[in-house]
Amino acid sequence: MAASAKIASFFILFVMTFSFGLLPYVMLKFLNRTRFSKQRIEYVISMLNCLSGGVFFGTAILHLLPEAMEQVTEHIESDYPVTSALVGAGFLLVLSVEHIVGSYHGGLSFHGHSHNHQEHGQPFQRLDEEDIQKDTVKNQLSNSLSNSKEATATRISYSKTNPSEEAESSSPSSNRQLKSKQVLSQNNAEPDVNITVGETTDSTSAYDEEKLSKLRTIILVLALSLHMLFEGLAVGLQETNQDVWELVGILTLHKCLVAFSAGLQLEEALHSFMKLLISMIGFSLVAPIGVGIGFMVTEYGGDGQAQGIASGVLQSLATGTFFYVTFFEILQKELANTYNLLKVFFTVIGFLVVIGVQFMPDKD
Repeated sequence: MAASAKIASFFILFVMTFSFGLLPYVMLKFLNRTRFSKQRIEYVISMLNCLSGGVFFGTAILHLLPEAMEQVTEHIESDYPVTSALVGAGFLLVLSVEHIVGSYHGGLSFHGHSHNHQEHGQPFQRLDEEDIQKDTVKNQLSNSLSNSKEATATRISYSKTNPSEEAESSSPSSNRQLKSKQVLSQNNAEPDVNITVGETTDSTSAYDEEKLSKLRTIILVLALSLHMLFEGLAVGLQETNQDVWELVGILTLHKCLVAFSAGLQLEEALHSFMKLLISMIGFSLVAPIGVGIGFMVTEYGGDGQAQGIASGVLQSLATGTFFYVTFFEILQKELANTYNLLKVFFTVIGFLVVIGVQFMPDKD
């Protein structure tokens, strides 16, 4: 039953997904070799991130969610909003995983992402922690200054009862030495403390944010992979060559768009070509594996009802994780703490691209 078309679709989906997944890496390498400055390259990456954020947002709300609702309502008869509950469960699942990992690593900051973009500003939580530390240091310095003043007053009152020491302490040279020592000690103490606190906070926060970004990117790719598995499964379940080719044509266009956006996120998070290559090979194999599973099911049979329920539940959970990572990792990273109409424009363009793809005739 359309075995040759399914085998061909296996290789087509892999090659197209893999090629478009590595395209961002090639583009950024080309930009690095040109005369573009580092700031301009980072600006281009930021705009591409907004474009991919719009693509992911459109994919989640126009493609993933309707498919999950269709699968659940078709195979689960219930008045309860099962799909919405499962999407929320997927959302909360990723939220729980992030905070469990953050607690295990000593409390990561989840509310800010610098990612070397100068426009992004500082995280709110990090600013609060720095303010608390600086206030503590200032209080300690104030206490030490007040103690030194009390000690000076005590010494003056004591010198009044000891004329020999009064003459020594009231001499101009000794007063100048005392004042210069106090000024030097005060000037030296505050910068040292502030520099230490700032450097420690910056290095720790940057390291934590990098780990958190990698975690969220991995979750994003896993959510995409799960969805691509079911889309490949849909190809493998088709009965005729015409049905297979029509569905492959629609999926290829969509997968190329999503693979480009996923490749951009992986390239920014991993910073290693070998890791990116391995990740994209695994990511590109998911849909063909789904084709193979569907082919085996059509050839050797299976329980369609159980398969439909499992597909609906997993697709709903994947949709919830997709929503979380789309908003908290991609869009928040680029749009939080700054106002930039061009970023909003690119986000809207990405969303409109998905709307255009959805106008293509759907083939079940």
